[in-house]
Amino acid sequence: MDTTAGTIGIRGTEYASTMGPDGLSVTTYVGLVEVCNTAGCAQVGPGQTLLVPDANTRPRLLPGSGQSRIAPTDALPQLPPAQITAPVVPQETHAPQQQPIQSPGYSPGKMY
Repeated sequence: MDTTAGTIGIRGTEYASTMGPDGLSVTTYVGLVEVCNTAGCAQVGPGQTLLVPDANTRPRLLPGSGQSRIAPTDALPQLPPAQITAPVVPQETHAPQQQPIQSPGYSPGKMY
């Protein structure tokens, strides 16, 4: 994801980013995010928040950002617990077998 302050490289994760008056803010919930710009790169781990004021200032972790300041929202919904059930085996039906359609003048088993 490209912004005016830097590029965010997503590494299979859940994160939030905002572009505000102080620059680009990135908070990671799960996984790892790498943010780069012309001044360098920084990685944001789970529960950390990184700030990038502009395209020429190196990305930096905010002090005390080991705990996420932003709570997940509807963008990160809680999934219901998985329910495991036994597989359903289809039952055989005993429908009457239909006779093949025959064209006029055709007799099964007759050699032509």
